[in-house]
Amino acid sequence: WPVLPVCFCDGEGENGEGIVPLHAAGSVVAVSHVAQDPDVVASLTGILKQCGVATLQAELLADERIARIITPLLVTSNKGLLHLLCDERSDIEALSGAQRHELLAYFSVLSVKGGIDLDEVAKLPLFKTADPKQSTFVPLKKGLMHCCVDPSDKHSNALCKLTPPNTVLLAW
Repeated sequence: WPVLPVCFCDGEGENGEGIVPLHAAGSVVAVSHVAQDPDVVASLTGILKQCGVATLQAELLADERIARIITPLLVTSNKGLLHLLCDERSDIEALSGAQRHELLAYFSVLSVKGGIDLDEVAKLPLFKTADPKQSTFVPLKKGLMHCCVDPSDKHSNALCKLTPPNTVLLAW
């Protein structure tokens, strides 16, 4: 029975509005509970929609009675959000470079504040390689050394050619 109003990439409304069954609430993010800043909420909502993660239509939480019933069923924490993004059903590859950078910056700020496990963030392909011929986004892999270089540096191309095995150059 679809009764939970959400926004997602396949939604029929102007902003991707649709409804999903209540039992799917564990895969729906209440972005306004994860982040408080309206700009961050808007950015995260767009990023999540782009990679196929459903977000709760914010107006639903305006009614305190409904919010009290539904909030425990939803993803309301950064840890839960990160878990959904690491899930194979989430399509991080659908994000633009700018969106990946925003997401990485968001988790970086949380890390500085002590609010997120960076090992989970490292699993996401948010880190841009510095190879000028074929730059891609990769996760950080254990067992490899990751070094950051300025891709606009005139020597970065030579550094890419000299990179030893088991080392990945990342753009900063």
